[in-house]
Amino acid sequence: LALAGFLHRRTLSRKQAVQLAKERLALVPTNRMHILGGGALGTLWAAHCPAATLLLREGTTALQASRLRLRVHRLRAGEAAGPVDEALEACVRLEPSSGSATTPIGTLVIATKAYGAAAALEGVRSRLQSDAVVVLLCNGALSLADSLQLPAGGALLVATTTHGAWLHPPRQEGLREVQHAGRGTTWVGPLLPLRAGGGGGGGGAARVAGVPEVASSSSAELAAARFAAAGLGAVVEGGGQTSRRLWLKLAANAVLNPLTALWNVRNGEVLRRPDGRRIAADVCAEIAQVCAAAPPAAATPSPSARELEAFVEDC
Repeated sequence: LALAGFLHRRTLSRKQAVQLAKERLALVPTNRMHILGGGALGTLWAAHCPAATLLLREGTTALQASRLRLRVHRLRAGEAAGPVDEALEACVRLEPSSGSATTPIGTLVIATKAYGAAAALEGVRSRLQSDAVVVLLCNGALSLADSLQLPAGGALLVATTTHGAWLHPPRQEGLREVQHAGRGTTWVGPLLPLRAGGGGGGGGAARVAGVPEVASSSSAELAAARFAAAGLGAVVEGGGQTSRRLWLKLAANAVLNPLTALWNVRNGEVLRRPDGRRIAADVCAEIAQVCAAAPPAAATPSPSARELEAFVEDC
């Protein structure tokens, strides 16, 4: 994946860069994509990209074998008999996320919890190619904007998704099953630093550390093309749009995650309750204040409390 440095050295228009990214995509072996994290989303992505390599923590029982069977369940509307369970099966290659493995990593999808992302990246840092593309597929990416360090020619992207998934309890050795609970959309774009960039005071958008805008955009195009080719769909966004979407996702997580756990209900039930609507309004108002006070990562207006509430309602 020599796209980041390659595109920076060439004088290409955005349209030409995108076309070149798509052409290069056909030449890149998919086994150079590594997915770090065996949770629900990591398993879902790996099952749809069976030529990729799934990275699991050292000591995980599944690593005793070199490959792992994955099965994705999804419900399809049936006729008189009701919903029909459809299953997608794949067999993926396994490697430890640290230690003995030495295979170079060109594209790394981090599907861990946000608090574990920095340590997870550190475990494979020595394997990252100089132009590696790292895609964060985890909630809480805003907290990582200023902390993750990549090779000088690398690109740091974030994927925000509305695909829903949860893992089934283990039922068979060598098999991991995930329920694809809700089909959605994935948005991919550069993760901008929370601190305002470009010290000239001109109000320009901050950039991913050490990565030109054209390179970051083309890397996002490449990652999105891979996700779309895997049947998971992807839309490419600019840094400002991505930053704004992360604040919206933060509001949804802050409202829905604790209340669904405390009340043992699904997302849709939370806002049907008066207490749920009141708490949602209070949380979104507080997040809007924090967002407005934070130095802008790009010249994009901060979402208002009402916009945050509307996003929570749609989840």
